[in-house]
Amino acid sequence: MLLVFLDGSLLAWMGYTMIVPVTGWFVPDLWSSYVSATLEPTALTLLFCALGVVLWAVAALVHRRVVRGSCRRCGRGGGWTPEQERRVRARALRVGRWAVAVGVALALLYPALRFLWLFGVALDFGEEETRRLLSDPFTVAVGLSLGSAGVVGAVLMLGLVQRWGVRFPRWMVGLAGRRVPVALAVVPASLVTVALVAMGRSTLVQVMSGAQGATPVSEPAHASVFLSMGVWGAALGVATAAYAVRRRAQCGECGKGLPEAEPARAVVAG
Repeated sequence: MLLVFLDGSLLAWMGYTMIVPVTGWFVPDLWSSYVSATLEPTALTLLFCALGVVLWAVAALVHRRVVRGSCRRCGRGGGWTPEQERRVRARALRVGRWAVAVGVALALLYPALRFLWLFGVALDFGEEETRRLLSDPFTVAVGLSLGSAGVVGAVLMLGLVQRWGVRFPRWMVGLAGRRVPVALAVVPASLVTVALVAMGRSTLVQVMSGAQGATPVSEPAHASVFLSMGVWGAALGVATAAYAVRRRAQCGECGKGLPEAEPARAVVAG
């Protein structure tokens, strides 16, 4: 379903979902356009297929655990030991850091395209197109907002390997020091992973077929950035899985596991 039914429209919808609550106050008709686009049959079908991808992934994970004779809830097997848990956590942190490094580097490519507009530069656009594009303040506002959303995504990726991804930072009044729910990081990151991989896949198909679609695949800079989103999505998926493994505490079903550890402790334990 991920490689056939989903395309880059899913990531575009997620991007607008992030910016509409703020940018919608300044750009006329952005709210109504967003609602109308979301309620279109094509968009609803896309969201339905995205939900299917998530459900199939969960079903496959549970099936794998059943086949291996592992705990259905946490995935720990019969040969579990505290030493093995510490090794797994340390390895998950190392792999997660590499994945986050790759993901963050790629995540900043799209914002770079949009932030160049602040300096009067619009890659892949001719001189006349650039002047017409940048003369529209609403178009610029939407473009910069989407670029800012990319930066936010890059920063949030860092939380998958940082201490503040386990405990809320001190500046978050009312939440400082409290445990970050695992699902609060894993669920959104998993959904974005699906959307990014879908964008990379659909862009690759368009490039290979020479078709024109929602992405400007005929323009080299934009095509490269959208293609790289597939790799970004894969890196985010690996980092998210590593984060989930590292955050596993003692299981309430099988009783196996160790108290949850923060990243620095995981390195020492390894």
